[in-house]
Amino acid sequence: MTTKKITLAEIKQEAKKLQQDLGCKLNEAQHRIANKYNCKNYQILKRKIDNNNGFLDVKFTNQEKTVRVLNTGLSHNATGREKLELILDKIPVLTQLNTRIYKENASIEDHEYLFDHIEEFEKACIWLKSIDKIKSINKRHTSYGLKHIVERAINFYISNDAFIAAAVYSGFDVKLIDDSPNVLFNISEKSIKNFSKQ
Repeated sequence: MTTKKITLAEIKQEAKKLQQDLGCKLNEAQHRIANKYNCKNYQILKRKIDNNNGFLDVKFTNQEKTVRVLNTGLSHNATGREKLELILDKIPVLTQLNTRIYKENASIEDHEYLFDHIEEFEKACIWLKSIDKIKSINKRHTSYGLKHIVERAINFYISNDAFIAAAVYSGFDVKLIDDSPNVLFNISEKSIKNFSKQ
């Protein structure tokens, strides 16, 4: 666990980036950022920074490690919910509703919202069957970029969260990215290029 000092200027940049990522209004992005830092609203967050000599002290977990879950013990006809339940108590809350929450010791309850996205999860799992794994993490594609590749391929919306869950269930390693709702995987670049040529 380490502590990082964040300035208001950095908070503003983060809010603008989130606004672009979500395509929402700036005040909505600011509200989500405030919630991320345990503040009820953006004005409270600003006062908190002002009262702390212009800095926000943020504690975060070292996120260099990867998450790996073996999807054993399920029958071939397991339901999407059963597949999700298998992994959700073993992985962090990564991007709940895109508010960039990171919680290392997560539970199924923390991921409950994902059960509304089971069809997206299952379709992503099917797509990932055609993608190979490599030993190292591929830094060329985030989960957000990959989910767009899937969407174009199957003409079906896939949320970032559902894609991450599908990749974890499919046996891919996951590397968290600091201050981001996106993650990286040990996904084969060759497989992605071959798929794109189809």
